[in-house]
Amino acid sequence: GKALKISRFLEADEKEYIATIKLGERTPTLDREGEIIETRDITPFTKEDVERVFKSLIGVVKQKPPIYSAVSVNGKRLYEYARENLEVEIKEREIEIKKLELLDYSNNSLTYKVVCSKGTYVRVLCETIANKLNNIGYMTYLKRTRIVKLLVEDSYSLSQIENNEYKLIDIESSLTNFVVLVAKDRDLYKACNGNVLDFYIEGNILVVDEFREPIALYEGDKENNRLICNRVLKERE
Repeated sequence: GKALKISRFLEADEKEYIATIKLGERTPTLDREGEIIETRDITPFTKEDVERVFKSLIGVVKQKPPIYSAVSVNGKRLYEYARENLEVEIKEREIEIKKLELLDYSNNSLTYKVVCSKGTYVRVLCETIANKLNNIGYMTYLKRTRIVKLLVEDSYSLSQIENNEYKLIDIESSLTNFVVLVAKDRDLYKACNGNVLDFYIEGNILVVDEFREPIALYEGDKENNRLICNRVLKERE
Protein backbone atom coordinates (compact mmCIF):
# COMPACT_ATOMS: atom_id res chain seq x y z
CA GLY A 1 0.00 0.00 0.00
CA LYS A 2 1.28 3.43 0.98
CA ALA A 3 4.47 1.95 2.41
CA LEU A 4 5.50 0.66 -1.01
CA LYS A 5 4.86 4.12 -2.46
CA ILE A 6 7.52 5.65 -0.21
CA SER A 7 10.13 2.86 -0.41
CA ARG A 8 12.39 4.66 -2.89
CA PHE A 9 12.45 7.74 -0.65
CA LEU A 10 13.92 5.75 2.26
CA GLU A 11 17.34 5.56 0.57
CA ALA A 12 18.76 8.23 2.82
CA ASP A 13 22.25 9.68 2.49
CA GLU A 14 23.59 8.48 5.83
CA LYS A 15 24.10 4.85 6.72
CA GLU A 16 25.94 3.04 9.50
CA TYR A 17 27.64 -0.33 9.20
CA ILE A 18 29.75 -2.70 11.27
CA ALA A 19 32.35 -4.54 9.21
CA THR A 20 35.22 -6.97 9.80
CA ILE A 21 38.45 -7.17 7.78
CA LYS A 22 40.45 -10.41 7.61
CA LEU A 23 44.08 -9.34 7.22
CA GLY A 24 46.81 -11.24 5.39
CA GLU A 25 44.57 -12.60 2.65
CA ARG A 26 42.90 -11.23 -0.48
CA THR A 27 39.98 -12.26 -2.71
CA PRO A 28 38.95 -10.85 -6.13
CA THR A 29 35.48 -9.98 -4.84
CA LEU A 30 36.92 -8.23 -1.74
CA ASP A 31 34.63 -10.36 0.44
CA ARG A 32 34.27 -14.00 1.51
CA GLU A 33 32.29 -14.89 -1.64
CA GLY A 34 35.53 -15.12 -3.63
CA GLU A 35 38.39 -17.61 -3.37
CA ILE A 36 41.60 -16.53 -1.63
CA ILE A 37 44.03 -15.54 -4.38
CA GLU A 38 46.86 -14.12 -2.25
CA THR A 39 48.31 -14.74 1.20
CA ARG A 40 50.86 -12.54 2.88
CA ASP A 41 52.46 -12.19 6.32
CA ILE A 42 50.80 -9.45 8.34
CA THR A 43 52.80 -6.28 8.86
CA PRO A 44 52.52 -5.32 12.55
CA PHE A 45 50.66 -2.12 13.45
CA THR A 46 49.37 -0.35 16.53
CA LYS A 47 46.02 1.09 17.58
CA GLU A 48 47.50 4.50 16.92
CA ASP A 49 48.26 3.42 13.34
CA VAL A 50 44.62 2.43 12.87
CA GLU A 51 43.40 5.74 14.29
CA ARG A 52 45.74 7.59 11.93
CA VAL A 53 44.41 5.67 8.93
CA PHE A 54 40.81 6.28 10.01
CA LYS A 55 41.48 10.00 10.38
CA SER A 56 42.96 10.16 6.87
CA LEU A 57 39.75 8.69 5.41
CA ILE A 58 37.27 11.02 7.11
CA GLY A 59 35.56 13.47 4.75
CA VAL A 60 34.73 13.47 1.05
CA VAL A 61 36.97 10.96 -0.71
CA LYS A 62 37.05 9.22 -4.07
CA GLN A 63 36.29 5.52 -4.31
CA LYS A 64 36.32 3.16 -7.28
CA PRO A 65 33.46 0.60 -7.34
CA PRO A 66 34.67 -3.02 -7.27
CA ILE A 67 34.73 -5.03 -10.49
CA TYR A 68 32.38 -7.54 -8.86
CA SER A 69 29.43 -5.15 -8.50
CA ALA A 70 26.18 -4.28 -10.25
CA VAL A 71 27.39 -0.87 -11.43
CA SER A 72 26.57 -0.45 -15.12
CA VAL A 73 29.26 0.66 -17.59
CA ASN A 74 28.35 1.01 -21.26
CA GLY A 75 25.13 -0.91 -20.67
CA LYS A 76 26.83 -3.85 -19.01
CA ARG A 77 27.20 -4.76 -15.33
CA LEU A 78 30.74 -4.73 -13.97
CA TYR A 79 30.44 -8.30 -12.68
CA GLU A 80 29.71 -9.40 -16.25
CA TYR A 81 33.02 -7.89 -17.38
CA ALA A 82 34.74 -9.69 -14.48
CA ARG A 83 33.22 -13.07 -15.30
CA GLU A 84 34.26 -12.73 -18.96
CA ASN A 85 37.77 -11.53 -18.00
CA LEU A 86 37.25 -8.33 -19.96
CA GLU A 87 39.04 -5.09 -19.12
CA VAL A 88 36.89 -2.03 -18.46
CA GLU A 89 37.58 1.48 -17.21
CA ILE A 90 35.99 2.05 -13.80
CA LYS A 91 35.63 5.69 -12.85
CA GLU A 92 36.01 6.87 -9.28
CA ARG A 93 33.05 8.31 -7.41
CA GLU A 94 32.86 10.80 -4.58
CA ILE A 95 31.62 9.40 -1.29
CA GLU A 96 31.70 10.74 2.24
CA ILE A 97 33.05 8.93 5.28
CA LYS A 98 31.58 10.67 8.31
CA LYS A 99 32.85 8.48 11.14
CA LEU A 100 35.17 5.51 11.66
CA GLU A 101 35.50 3.73 14.99
CA LEU A 102 37.67 0.73 15.87
CA LEU A 103 35.68 -1.90 17.77
CA ASP A 104 38.07 -4.84 17.97
CA TYR A 105 41.32 -6.31 16.68
CA SER A 106 42.00 -9.98 17.37
CA ASN A 107 42.91 -13.15 15.50
CA ASN A 108 44.15 -11.11 12.53
CA SER A 109 40.68 -9.57 12.09
CA LEU A 110 39.84 -5.89 12.51
CA THR A 111 36.24 -4.88 13.27
CA TYR A 112 35.07 -1.30 12.94
CA LYS A 113 31.99 0.91 12.69
CA VAL A 114 31.54 3.33 9.79
CA VAL A 115 29.02 6.09 9.13
CA CYS A 116 29.02 6.93 5.43
CA SER A 117 27.04 8.29 2.51
CA LYS A 118 25.01 6.10 0.18
CA GLY A 119 27.03 4.69 -2.69
CA THR A 120 29.88 3.68 -0.38
CA TYR A 121 31.24 0.18 -0.95
CA VAL A 122 32.31 -1.00 2.49
CA ARG A 123 34.30 -3.93 1.09
CA VAL A 124 36.37 -1.45 -0.93
CA LEU A 125 36.82 0.57 2.25
CA CYS A 126 38.02 -2.61 4.00
CA GLU A 127 40.67 -3.13 1.33
CA THR A 128 41.71 0.52 1.54
CA ILE A 129 42.13 0.32 5.31
CA ALA A 130 44.19 -2.86 5.01
CA ASN A 131 46.41 -1.32 2.33
CA LYS A 132 46.98 1.85 4.35
CA LEU A 133 48.15 -0.41 7.18
CA ASN A 134 50.65 -1.94 4.72
CA ASN A 135 48.65 -5.16 4.55
CA ILE A 136 46.13 -6.94 2.36
CA GLY A 137 42.67 -7.95 3.50
CA TYR A 138 39.07 -8.66 2.61
CA MET A 139 35.68 -8.19 4.25
CA THR A 140 34.35 -11.19 6.16
CA TYR A 141 31.37 -9.58 7.91
CA LEU A 142 28.99 -6.72 7.18
CA LYS A 143 25.91 -5.52 9.05
CA ARG A 144 23.94 -2.36 8.34
CA THR A 145 22.91 -0.97 11.71
CA ARG A 146 21.26 2.34 10.82
CA ILE A 147 19.74 4.40 8.01
CA VAL A 148 19.50 8.00 9.29
CA LYS A 149 17.32 7.46 12.41
CA LEU A 150 16.01 3.99 11.55
CA LEU A 151 17.87 1.52 13.78
CA VAL A 152 18.42 -2.20 13.27
CA GLU A 153 17.35 -2.75 16.89
CA ASP A 154 13.86 -1.63 15.90
CA SER A 155 13.61 -4.06 12.97
CA TYR A 156 11.85 -7.43 12.88
CA SER A 157 12.85 -10.86 11.64
CA LEU A 158 10.92 -12.56 8.83
CA SER A 159 9.54 -15.10 11.31
CA GLN A 160 8.22 -12.30 13.53
CA ILE A 161 6.51 -10.71 10.54
CA GLU A 162 5.02 -14.04 9.46
CA ASN A 163 3.63 -14.50 12.99
CA ASN A 164 2.32 -10.91 13.15
CA GLU A 165 4.72 -10.12 16.00
CA TYR A 166 5.47 -6.56 14.92
CA LYS A 167 4.36 -2.98 15.28
CA LEU A 168 4.04 -0.77 12.23
CA ILE A 169 5.93 2.51 11.95
CA ASP A 170 3.88 5.37 10.55
CA ILE A 171 5.00 7.02 7.31
CA GLU A 172 5.83 10.34 8.99
CA SER A 173 8.26 8.64 11.38
CA SER A 174 9.86 6.68 8.54
CA LEU A 175 10.64 9.73 6.41
CA THR A 176 13.13 11.17 8.85
CA ASN A 177 14.75 13.48 6.29
CA PHE A 178 11.47 15.13 5.21
CA VAL A 179 9.96 18.43 6.34
CA VAL A 180 6.32 17.98 7.40
CA LEU A 181 3.80 20.45 5.96
CA VAL A 182 0.24 20.54 7.28
CA ALA A 183 -1.95 21.57 4.34
CA LYS A 184 -5.52 22.88 4.45
CA ASP A 185 -8.28 23.80 2.04
CA ARG A 186 -6.95 24.76 -1.41
CA ASP A 187 -3.42 23.48 -0.85
CA LEU A 188 -4.78 20.19 0.51
CA TYR A 189 -7.00 19.79 -2.56
CA LYS A 190 -4.07 20.48 -4.88
CA ALA A 191 -1.78 18.07 -3.01
CA CYS A 192 -4.36 15.26 -3.27
CA ASN A 193 -4.22 15.71 -7.04
CA GLY A 194 -0.44 16.06 -7.26
CA ASN A 195 -0.62 19.66 -8.44
CA VAL A 196 2.15 22.24 -8.05
CA LEU A 197 2.04 24.27 -4.82
CA ASP A 198 2.82 27.95 -5.37
CA PHE A 199 5.38 28.53 -2.62
CA TYR A 200 8.86 27.24 -1.77
CA ILE A 201 10.25 25.16 1.09
CA GLU A 202 13.77 23.78 0.90
CA GLY A 203 14.32 20.04 0.72
CA ASN A 204 11.87 17.13 0.66
CA ILE A 205 8.38 17.72 2.03
CA LEU A 206 5.75 15.35 3.38
CA VAL A 207 2.32 16.95 3.05
CA VAL A 208 -0.21 15.83 5.67
CA ASP A 209 -3.76 16.92 6.49
CA GLU A 210 -4.92 18.32 9.82
CA PHE A 211 -5.25 14.78 11.19
CA ARG A 212 -1.59 14.02 10.20
CA GLU A 213 -2.76 11.69 7.45
CA PRO A 214 -0.02 11.51 4.75
CA ILE A 215 -1.22 13.10 1.50
CA ALA A 216 1.76 13.47 -0.84
CA LEU A 217 5.54 13.83 -1.16
CA TYR A 218 6.91 17.06 -2.62
CA GLU A 219 10.28 18.56 -3.49
CA GLY A 220 11.25 22.22 -3.38
CA ASP A 221 11.91 24.01 -6.67
CA LYS A 222 13.81 27.12 -5.57
CA GLU A 223 14.34 28.54 -9.06
CA ASN A 224 10.60 28.73 -9.73
CA ASN A 225 9.52 29.32 -6.11
CA ARG A 226 7.25 26.30 -5.94
CA LEU A 227 6.82 22.72 -4.71
CA ILE A 228 6.68 19.85 -7.18
CA CYS A 229 4.88 16.59 -6.37
CA ASN A 230 6.94 13.38 -6.43
CA ARG A 231 4.26 10.96 -5.18
CA VAL A 232 0.57 11.15 -4.21
CA LEU A 233 -0.15 8.99 -1.15
CA LYS A 234 -3.86 9.73 -0.75
CA GLU A 235 -6.02 10.75 -3.66
CA ARG A 236 -9.05 12.99 -3.29
CA GLU A 237 -12.16 10.99 -2.47
